[in-house]
Amino acid sequence: MSKYRHVKVLHESGLDVAANLEVIGAKEYDLGQVATIAAESRGYLNACLRACGAC
Repeated sequence: MSKYRHVKVLHESGLDVAANLEVIGAKEYDLGQVATIAAESRGYLNACLRACGAC
């Protein structure tokens, strides 16, 4: 199941909680790479939330 589908199912169920995304394996990356992953992940999750009408 895609992340979008997960977000959509949670939204449609009426669940209203904060989202937490953990990127496993990023411990070995330098700060620039970690910041890039965080920014891309935030953008993708925000797009998923908007697409399913959660925000």
